[in-house]
Amino acid sequence: MVNQALISVIVTTYNRAEILKQTLESILNQTYHPIELIIVSDASTDNTDEIVSSYTCKNKRIRYIKLLQNSGLPAITRNKGIAETNGNLIAFCDDDDLWLPEKLEKQVQAMAINNSDLCFTNCNLIDKNSSILNKRRVRIPMPTKATLTRLLISNYVALSSVLVKQEVIKKFKGFNTRSDFRAGEDYELWGRMLAEGVKFCSVEENLVLYRVHDQNISQDLVSGIKRAIKINRHLFQTYNLSKKIILRTEIAYFLKLVYHKINRF
Repeated sequence: MVNQALISVIVTTYNRAEILKQTLESILNQTYHPIELIIVSDASTDNTDEIVSSYTCKNKRIRYIKLLQNSGLPAITRNKGIAETNGNLIAFCDDDDLWLPEKLEKQVQAMAINNSDLCFTNCNLIDKNSSILNKRRVRIPMPTKATLTRLLISNYVALSSVLVKQEVIKKFKGFNTRSDFRAGEDYELWGRMLAEGVKFCSVEENLVLYRVHDQNISQDLVSGIKRAIKINRHLFQTYNLSKKIILRTEIAYFLKLVYHKINRF
């Protein structure tokens, strides 16, 4: 039997004890078994400690790290998790999202077939009760090929769907901890990776259930668009992108901003 690579799964959390258990169960019920689970709490004040301890006391594959002071930045807790990993591959799952059982298994297969460094999947949107939302509320469609040009128009790579080689994400020093990139730090990292030739592949199946509720950091669309514009301009300057790409991206986001501002009223 061929040895399977160890996958380090990172779950960062803050005061989501009431739904964290569902997330952890979806990870532990994967058909791909060589995993370690690293849970990083951003100084949660609810009963997160109690929920997590019910798992760590039974399973040595699960480790719990709790920051002493709340950072308010997912990038900091994710980077803390990355620093603690032992796996050849790293996966991320937000504390309110869920995985289908075959997610990791299908991604490992896809990465081997495509000789890629990072794999992402499609998602279904769910509500606070874990019911799949109406089909009109769909995520951004996945392109046939992951490119920086396409990413700059809209982020089609959901964090909770990502499986990436440890050596690659450590090479890029993880997520950018700038406070003005908060809730867009994953988008900025995918942009850096694509700009420097990291090979992405995808599994075009809804293997992640992405939860939509009132506490989503990225819920305010206008603020999200303004943040994406700032990140885009950061990438433009860092990688000296062509004027054609910059112009197309700026126009696309200007139109998005106008559309959502009009729809506010």
